[in-house]
Amino acid sequence: MCDLVMILFFYIMHIFRVYRKLTCVSWPLAEFLHYLIGTILLLIGSIVAAAKSYNITGLVAGATFGFLATILCVISMWSSYKVSCITQSTNASV
Repeated sequence: MCDLVMILFFYIMHIFRVYRKLTCVSWPLAEFLHYLIGTILLLIGSIVAAAKSYNITGLVAGATFGFLATILCVISMWSSYKVSCITQSTNASV
């Protein structure tokens, strides 16, 4: 639920373009923290599902896909960091 609330918050921020008015917030850092918190919550959920999945095929599948989603979230977090932070720092030096 926490990740859903964060996603809705960022979605509303982008729909109403509030991020343009709030220049005191580092939006790349906020997005990075959003991905980080979501990834950690997904990893915790996958570990709990894996721990309780003895002979329950639905939980085994849920844990497997949860770990796969965790890996994909880490890749997404890294690509978001690379695009927003590294690209901005190289453009600033040019």
